[in-house]
Amino acid sequence: MDPMFIGAYTLLGWTYVCKSLHEPAIAAGQRATELSQGAPTFLLGLAQAHARAGQRDKALTMLKQLQDPSTHQYVIPYGLARLYAALDENEEAIRCLQTAYKENATWMIFLKTDPHLEILRGDPRFQDLLGRMKFPDV
Repeated sequence: MDPMFIGAYTLLGWTYVCKSLHEPAIAAGQRATELSQGAPTFLLGLAQAHARAGQRDKALTMLKQLQDPSTHQYVIPYGLARLYAALDENEEAIRCLQTAYKENATWMIFLKTDPHLEILRGDPRFQDLLGRMKFPDV
């Protein structure tokens, strides 16, 4: 309803990534990134869409941009973990999740069900993080 609502583009992009609809995921991520003027959270989503589409070089370029210390912007470690998982860099993904846990990152509430982290579920360190989160049995 509101073509300027960034959150709608972000969620749409994540949904497209989950459905392996890469082109619309990238388009939604680009729009969210444009509307947010390149805010790290939205750039992470766009980079993840590129990684899932097999466009590793584009994703790595965005990752480098996010890690540039000259920007002085906080980058959510949970979001970085999702990007690293999309890049099949599991060690870095786990490291970022451990950082997110230590920082009490809000996004950790998604750890148990986040489909973007599926590749990590068999890792004992991931299972340890799940245990430390003390999610209720459902």
